[in-house]
Amino acid sequence: MKTWLPYFGAVVVGLTLATALSPAQTSAPPQTPPVVATVTALAAAIQAQQAQIAANQALMSTKMTELAENVRQARIFARRGGGGGATQ
Repeated sequence: MKTWLPYFGAVVVGLTLATALSPAQTSAPPQTPPVVATVTALAAAIQAQQAQIAANQALMSTKMTELAENVRQARIFARRGGGGGATQ
């Protein structure tokens, strides 16, 4: 019966050496500033859109209130017989 411990140890040592001997990733310059600038610009655009949406919602709410009042008044006049239909 073979034991797996020597094989496991060899794998661990091999991975450790491969990691230690691999060249560091210094060839690629850090791309943090462009990414940060892009994210900041997108966040500003989203905030502007949210402000526009809030303004539109307030305007729609005002118009719906006016429409509801007009419908209420029309129902009152229709009940009073002011429907405007010509009789013969």
